[in-house]
Amino acid sequence: MGYFPTWRDDGSAFLTASGFDFARLCDALEDSDGILVFKPHFNSDIRPPEHPRLVLLDPDDDVNAYLPLCSALITDYSSVAFDFMLLDRPILYFVPDLEDFKLTRGLYFEVEDFMPGPLLHRAADLYAHVAQLRIGDKGDAKMAKVRRLAWGEYTGDARERLSRILRAGL
Repeated sequence: MGYFPTWRDDGSAFLTASGFDFARLCDALEDSDGILVFKPHFNSDIRPPEHPRLVLLDPDDDVNAYLPLCSALITDYSSVAFDFMLLDRPILYFVPDLEDFKLTRGLYFEVEDFMPGPLLHRAADLYAHVAQLRIGDKGDAKMAKVRRLAWGEYTGDARERLSRILRAGL
């Protein structure tokens, strides 16, 4: 499972304020024998403690290289969710600071229209949802609609199409 939150340019400690605990999130993955892959935003100073179920990426790593390895995604307001939608896998939106984020940074859309998956405001709710997820679970029923709005008819097959184009030119 990947957890890739966006940066808070107002300097808020949204994880601390929400009571979030990396160890509890990792422990929620125990029944599914899962691993949490966490990448802090490159402007962020979030550094989780070591845990046997946690892989910490470098802030400069390209998160898109890791998305296919994730059976589910935890994010918040990050555009990485739109990229992950191409995989049709579950997305959990951990948004304990939703109202503050709307006021300080704003959103380009209504969350109900463009965030297909549960909006989780409390850390305990996040842990419970994570504990229930299993490999192979599909994304929220609204995901296909949001994916069409964000991507049009693109199906995530750029690698295959580019390969055909390059081979045809050789």
